[in-house]
Amino acid sequence: MDAEVLAELKAYLDEEIERRSYELEVLKKIRELVERELKEASFKSAAEVMEKKAEEKRIIPLLSKDGKTTLAELHVEKNKIRIVPSAELKVHYSSPPITSFLIGKVLAGMVEEDNRLVYEGKLSDDERIKYEVNVSGDALKEIVILNYRDQHRLNRIRDAARWSFQKAYEQTAQR
Repeated sequence: MDAEVLAELKAYLDEEIERRSYELEVLKKIRELVERELKEASFKSAAEVMEKKAEEKRIIPLLSKDGKTTLAELHVEKNKIRIVPSAELKVHYSSPPITSFLIGKVLAGMVEEDNRLVYEGKLSDDERIKYEVNVSGDALKEIVILNYRDQHRLNRIRDAARWSFQKAYEQTAQR
């Protein structure tokens, strides 16, 4: 090969390397932008995750100690819990674990706590917990709880309901 052809090839290669280097730099910058946007779009704070979780409707089954019987279900929404006894069980509203413990101690205790917070100006009247018990005769149909507000209270209600329905189930099974 003569020097002229080699010089042309070298000039062509230099141009291609420069052009492709520029393209490579542009592609790297675009990738950085995409990565940054992806990170921002996919990252959610713990508060956002908990808020999204709270907005979802979900059902939490309350199982007996042996895990074989569904005692009740908690239908959880953003600001509302419905405790629905299992259709197979006859849960009496007058059962002490239900009236004395779940309603009389746990839920009434939360109402009392919220009343104090409203009085102290730390909670608005619209934010205080409220509950309603729906019965048919003495048969408990559901307990509706509004404004439970946070995961800690949901856990307390779930645990108290599980214990109460387990005890009511045991009392019914002994009859």
